[in-house]
Amino acid sequence: MTQSDSGQTLLAINSTEWLNLCARGSIRVSKRRPVKVANPASHREMEKVFCSAPFTKIGSSIDLFVLVIEDTWPKRAQKHRSYPGEIVQLNLSDVIQHQPVSLEHLEYYRNIGSKCGIQLSSPSFEQAWLYWVTNETITASCDAADLLQRTFDIPLSSKTKRADRYKWNDIARLVLRPNEPVKTKPAHAETLLSNIRKIADAVAATRDSEQFYLACVIEWVDIRLKKDPLKRKAIKDTLLSALSKAKQFPLQAPSEETSAALKLLAETFPKAFTEEVSPLSIAHVVQLLTESRTKELKTETVTRIFQSLDKTSSTASFTTFVLATSLGIELTTKLASSMNQVNLVDMNWDSLN
Repeated sequence: MTQSDSGQTLLAINSTEWLNLCARGSIRVSKRRPVKVANPASHREMEKVFCSAPFTKIGSSIDLFVLVIEDTWPKRAQKHRSYPGEIVQLNLSDVIQHQPVSLEHLEYYRNIGSKCGIQLSSPSFEQAWLYWVTNETITASCDAADLLQRTFDIPLSSKTKRADRYKWNDIARLVLRPNEPVKTKPAHAETLLSNIRKIADAVAATRDSEQFYLACVIEWVDIRLKKDPLKRKAIKDTLLSALSKAKQFPLQAPSEETSAALKLLAETFPKAFTEEVSPLSIAHVVQLLTESRTKELKTETVTRIFQSLDKTSSTASFTTFVLATSLGIELTTKLASSMNQVNLVDMNWDSLN
C-alpha cells in the first residue's frame, strides 16, 4: 500500500463500473477522476470525489462506490488507444479498498464481491456522501424553482435577495429537512416551513372546503404568536360566522366573506404576517406542500393558486420556490411540461429513474 496518513487517492464509481472491474479485472477511466485528498478527507474534498463520479440519481446510495487506490497507479496505467492523453486503464490490483457508500448495502455487495474474490471494507464515507447529497439536492431545488418560476413568468428567486436574514438555500433546506432549525430565533418563513405538518394535521377536517383558508391562518397565529384568535372576544363571533359559511363552499378562490375574515386576522395580529407570509399564502403553502408530499397534487390546483398570485410579489417567489423544492427537479420538470400542454395534464408521479 502506498497510502499514508497525510493523503490518499479516492475514486467514486457507479455499481456497473464496479461490477465490470470485479469481473474483468480492469475498467477504463479518465485519469482526472481519481482525487488525491487528505486522510481523513474533508467534506469539501469528498465533494470533489463524488462530483467526479458518473451522474446518478441524487440520493441513490445503492449505485455508488468509493475505491481507495494506489497513489502510484498512474505510472503503471495503460493508455487507451482511442484517447491516450486522457483515458487510461484502472486495474483491480491498483485498488486498496472497495467501499459501498452506504452501510445499508454492504452485505448485498459483499456477497457479490466474494464470488470474485473481492473483500469489501465497511463504508467510511457515508457522512461525507450525505453532506454531498444535501448540497446537490439544494442546488437542484434552486434549478427547479427557476424552471417553475419561468413557467409562470414570476421573477426568479435566484436573482432576488430575500428581505429577511435567510438565503434561498436556507429555505430549500427547511423544506427538505423541516425538523432541522436554521436560526435560533426563527423568522416567519422558518416557523411556517417547520410547522407545515402540524398545521395540516390540525386543519385536516377542513381541507375540502373554503374553511381551510381560515383554519390554516387561525392555527398559524396560535403557533407564531401563541395566541388563539378564537379567544379574542372582539373578533370571535365574526370568525365563527365566517367559518360556518365557508364550510358551504368548495376549496376554490376565497369568497368575499372569507377574504374579509382573512383581512381581519391580518389587521388584528399584524406581527403574525409579512409581505411574503400573508394570510392567504399560508394556506396555499400548506396545501401545496402537503399534497406534493402525499402525491395528491393536481396540475389544476397549481394553476389556480399560481394564477391568483401577484407575479411581482415576494409571496409568488416564495410559494413557487417551496413547491419546486418539495417536488424536486424531476417532478418540477414534469409539472412545467404539463403546463405547456393545450389541455392541462394531471401530474404523473412515477419518477423516470
